[in-house]
Amino acid sequence: MRKNSGFTIIELLVTLIVLAVVASFAIPSFNSLMVSNTVSSATDQLFETLIYARAEAVKRGQYVTICKSKDKSTCDNTAAWTDGWLVFVDKNGNGTKDSVDTIVRVYDKLDQRLTVTYTADTNSTGTNSANVIIFNSQGICEVGAVSPISYFGKFKISDPQDTQYDKTISLSLTGRATKG
Repeated sequence: MRKNSGFTIIELLVTLIVLAVVASFAIPSFNSLMVSNTVSSATDQLFETLIYARAEAVKRGQYVTICKSKDKSTCDNTAAWTDGWLVFVDKNGNGTKDSVDTIVRVYDKLDQRLTVTYTADTNSTGTNSANVIIFNSQGICEVGAVSPISYFGKFKISDPQDTQYDKTISLSLTGRATKG
């Protein structure tokens, strides 16, 4: 006579209940991990852009500008930093992508749950919101080439649903970017 082997319905239900309880603890932790990684990734991308643009300005001996862009080919002051941005060699340092300017990098949209804001330091002589970031040939951050004004402040990258993972990038008067 052959003995039947397998699980009883009770054993199967107990296993499913235990699995559901474990999953109920793991899913919120996973969501937090996803938010943290999304904010960190966006911060790294913007930080790398600031370092790259400054280095390109010094290397080329010309103005290099970062501007917000929705269409990946023109600057758009109405866009948000989360819409994407351009890095271009700005021949006249006016912060506008002219026909003679050369785009050197294009960045896609960030996760639309994120917000990226720029706030000038209270001691800064520049604008309180940055539509463009211009680096001159010495790597110093300016608002414009005609009447350069050095400024400094902070980018804040956050997910409004979970602000405990907010990150900042500080931009100094010398154009140096630091994560904080």
